Amino acid sequence: VVQSLTEGQGEPMRWHMLSGSAMWGLGFVQVVMRRWRQGPLAWVHRFCGRAFLLLWFVVVGPTAAFLGLFCGTGRLRSHFAMSLASIVYLDTTLNASWYFWAGWSVGRKRLRGSDSLKLHGKAMLTGLMFTMVIIQQRPTQFVVIWLRKWLLLMVGIILPVSWTEGVASFFDHHLILSITTVFPYGFVVPLMLDGPRSRLGVWAMRLTADDEVELFGRREPFTAELFFWRARVPLFVVLRAVVTDCWTRDPLGAVVS
Repeated sequence: VVQSLTEGQGEPMRWHMLSGSAMWGLGFVQVVMRRWRQGPLAWVHRFCGRAFLLLWFVVVGPTAAFLGLFCGTGRLRSHFAMSLASIVYLDTTLNASWYFWAGWSVGRKRLRGSDSLKLHGKAMLTGLMFTMVIIQQRPTQFVVIWLRKWLLLMVGIILPVSWTEGVASFFDHHLILSITTVFPYGFVVPLMLDGPRSRLGVWAMRLTADDEVELFGRREPFTAELFFWRARVPLFVVLRAVVTDCWTRDPLGAVVS
């Protein structure tokens, strides 16, 4: 994050961090303060929910997509590794956006009364979880960075300086970022080939048949719907190819110049 602030992503990263922190604060109110969902303070819940969605769709979501698509490749030009990370960033952003929109729609229509409100809460919480992948990633990245420092120290004591430089280059910070981002979420992407329609998505939300109809519009998915979700990863790859000129340059060059 600190390095990104000094690169071409600096301004979008600042907006993303500030708005994302505010959004998570509003999400905390929505999830934890259950007593505010009804009664005289219900307006607080509604206000926070609307502000939450406004922040996501106007600032947090767009900057997340931008930062994910244009993430740099580092000194080693780690195109493959950072392309994998880019896919994860874009996929979490897309999934979060879908769940937020679907949850808002369910809560607004309330076709089944209290059952609709429960489904609304499930969808919003699922979307929120997609935005919080970074909470697992950052501590892992921190641990790996300190292991890198320890390894460099040991290598510097035992082996010549040239070896230290080689190890430092191999364990590039961008490569560490990619590894700690892709694992474990990278394993989720194939399991959610059909997006929210996938078995994992339906199972995780504990959806009933009536829930599926209300959330998706119908029990059986449309062909175009399945095509969209199954084509999203190839689309992400194409977008990454475009911003990197077919993986021949750092995408931040296109932003800075």
